[in-house]
Amino acid sequence: AWESQIPVLVEGYLAWKHRPEDEVVHEPCEPCDHVFHVDVISIFNYKAQIPVIQKAGDTANVALVHRGLLGCSPTQPSCAVTFHCLELFHQIRRRQSSFSVQAMAKVLCTLHNICMPDQSIFLFTFFKKVTYTSHFHVLLVDAFDTYLRILWHIQTTLKCALGRDGSKWKLRGACPACAYKQPGEPKLCPRQLHSMDGNFSAKPLDGSGSADMRVFNSDYFIPQEKVDRFKDSVQSKSRNVT
Repeated sequence: AWESQIPVLVEGYLAWKHRPEDEVVHEPCEPCDHVFHVDVISIFNYKAQIPVIQKAGDTANVALVHRGLLGCSPTQPSCAVTFHCLELFHQIRRRQSSFSVQAMAKVLCTLHNICMPDQSIFLFTFFKKVTYTSHFHVLLVDAFDTYLRILWHIQTTLKCALGRDGSKWKLRGACPACAYKQPGEPKLCPRQLHSMDGNFSAKPLDGSGSADMRVFNSDYFIPQEKVDRFKDSVQSKSRNVT
């Protein structure tokens, strides 16, 4: 359900991204429009039942994206996460990959000062403050995965427009010192030197992460089917036992 919405979500995200911060968006409600409510998760706040105007012909997530929000469900979102919150988590993961979704959910729960019902005595309900709820974890995972899809789609389109796509571009143009030449620069022999190891350090990781069957689309890693073509090219050598 998400795949069919990604192109329009990308357009809405770029429009929101490049909109001036001081610009106020007025959304007059027409008779044919639909108004729905979502709970909004931001960095420092958790706001319940925020009204959102959905224009005729738009999906609920398109209406959310124009307001800087991303729904946690592709069809009928009841909760949404702000792009600022998702961008913060994205940049943290890029600098510290071990920072998990659960850790981010705990941070948000603490910042939001969430209180959950603990027990009820007669007509009084006592609340306790919590630092983590599994519900936040599920919502953040769904929104963050879709956010990464949007960024990947933008990056792929940009590379294609700049002519930096294809399987050979990284080898030919990713290193400015090796690939780019100045006028009148003398030719070197050899022109480039490439080296690689046997990847023995990565072999102990074989089988790790097999629980996630999703395919990671990347122009950096070689697809598994291309690697498997050479699995029988090197004959195993028996060690001499002395």
